[in-house]
Amino acid sequence: MLLRLKILHDLKFTVEEIETVLRFIAYIAKAAQIHFLMRSHLRDESDNMVVDLAFASNSEFIVMNNVRDFQHKAESTFGGFAVVTSSEFVKQWRTHHGD
Repeated sequence: MLLRLKILHDLKFTVEEIETVLRFIAYIAKAAQIHFLMRSHLRDESDNMVVDLAFASNSEFIVMNNVRDFQHKAESTFGGFAVVTSSEFVKQWRTHHGD
């Protein structure tokens, strides 16, 4: 998804930069087991797993381009993370951490 032309343009990243970021995330990632189900009752059942993973890993963000299904649910129900598009995430990152 991050390699779509529109997203590359919006993020102002090259394919090589995206691949570097993804390799870094894979390098620092830690496995997390889910011992509970939040049952957030999102329209798409597979999105419930994303909420479970975000909650179990104490994430600050869920980054995806399909944020419509998450509107109001994650932030109002759980309060621990924001659901943002990849472009919004990079803009926030650059604001707080520079280019």
